[in-house]
Amino acid sequence: SGGIQGSGNVTVRAASDLVAGRIAAGNTLTVTSLTGTITDNNDTSNEQLLNLSGDAVILDAAAGIGAEDALEISARTAAAVNHTSGDVRLVQVASAGNLGLQLIDNGDRLVSLTVAGGALTDANDSSTIARLNLQAGEARLTARQGIGPGNALETRIATLTGMVTDGGNIELHELDSLQIDSLQLTGPGSILIQADQDLLVQDRVQALPPAVGSAGGRPQIRLAAAENLRLAAGAQVTSAASHDIILAAVLDVSMQTGSSVKSSGGDLLISTD
Repeated sequence: SGGIQGSGNVTVRAASDLVAGRIAAGNTLTVTSLTGTITDNNDTSNEQLLNLSGDAVILDAAAGIGAEDALEISARTAAAVNHTSGDVRLVQVASAGNLGLQLIDNGDRLVSLTVAGGALTDANDSSTIARLNLQAGEARLTARQGIGPGNALETRIATLTGMVTDGGNIELHELDSLQIDSLQLTGPGSILIQADQDLLVQDRVQALPPAVGSAGGRPQIRLAAAENLRLAAGAQVTSAASHDIILAAVLDVSMQTGSSVKSSGGDLLISTD
């Protein structure tokens, strides 16, 4: 499709591959490929142009959503399901600010989410129920101002890479086991990760200055597991910004050869109970 625009709800469906140029809705935008992919058709060699916009953007495909070239979106909330193969790659453009996640589900495959100008937030919890936000084999999350700040994202992911570039908490609640390949926070905020089973730090979790304390005290790097917490050989949990570092597990906390935990100016607590 080329340029499509509506002031209310807009629904676009294709039997096979759907090629998106510019599609805009005043309210909810729903884009579906029944048996194929949803792909980007308007980027140039030096410019990534907006593909999809609406108050809510809902995507459904069989074989990939922005798999080869991330779809640029502008939305208050986003939801996506990809059923059989391929990646899901979405970029919230800088001018759109925060992106609230309903459910992004790509089974055991890759999900890459970037929020260029704001935070990646939880948009589907109620006052009494915390609902799943992200299902993936591998998640790559990047945001300017936080990932789950103030309300942790509920996830079922196998491996995680995450980065916040301009302050804001990183907060995730993994409902199974989680491997952290890399987490990096630059600027004020805390890193708060909870796993309902095992938690493995494969490479590094790091906080870079500046960090600013709150009324509750210094910022934290808190990694907690309901079963075992492990640091792989050579893994690092570090703060150059005076974070307190807390490693907690119900069963066991273990550190393999060459792994390290260090905070410049913060306290360190390792706990099992």
